[in-house]
Amino acid sequence: MSCRSETVAVPRVFAAASLQDALREVRSLYESHGAAFSLNFAGSNILARQIANARVGDLFFSADEAWMSWLEERGLVVPESRFTLLGNRLVIVARRDSKHTLRAAEGLAQSGFQRIFLGDPELVPAGRYARAALLEHRVAGQPLWSLVSSRVVPALDVRAALAGVASSPHHLGIVYATDARVDRRVNVLCELPLRGQQIRYPVATLRHARHPEKAARLSRFLAAPEALGVFERHGFIPLHRARPQGA
Repeated sequence: MSCRSETVAVPRVFAAASLQDALREVRSLYESHGAAFSLNFAGSNILARQIANARVGDLFFSADEAWMSWLEERGLVVPESRFTLLGNRLVIVARRDSKHTLRAAEGLAQSGFQRIFLGDPELVPAGRYARAALLEHRVAGQPLWSLVSSRVVPALDVRAALAGVASSPHHLGIVYATDARVDRRVNVLCELPLRGQQIRYPVATLRHARHPEKAARLSRFLAAPEALGVFERHGFIPLHRARPQGA
């Protein structure tokens, strides 16, 4: 007779790369309550395609609504399980020994930086948000995006963008505020306000989940005050709070 460890039967969470520090801490907290889950991190675009192609994972924690909707349109998400949990902000960063200074995003137009790293705007949520923000900001009547796009280097995800910034004091980057605060290689120069939309992180159970009940329980825990406190300490903005039991 074979004996299977209880740790094998845990929900698998596919989560955006920008969540990794906070979610690892949340996992430790969850384990202190006698439960567990496994984590798979990558760009939301990469995860969504993995889910679609291989029908893997129990819970998807995306860095934007678009990739969650992409999966839902393909019937791969349980619609009633979907909710938006967190928000974030964009910041412009430079390596710690860089001489670049910016008081506001519009200063990019006059800045002498060589390259600006951000998530691929065609695929990566952080890059799409960055491009949208740069299109909103204008200098002398022109969108800031048109003034800097020739120097944009698209990265696989936010962590890859940070690595590009860290490679030279002459480079800049646009990343989530939560990632900038945990990377000691970079300094935040200024915030890049996103006026036309909000950065939103949705969560949903996947249709093919092997452990749907455990995934639902985990979703509730992620929205509970204890877990939200962890996300807040990491700089995320809570957008959803679970109702107290019995409410």
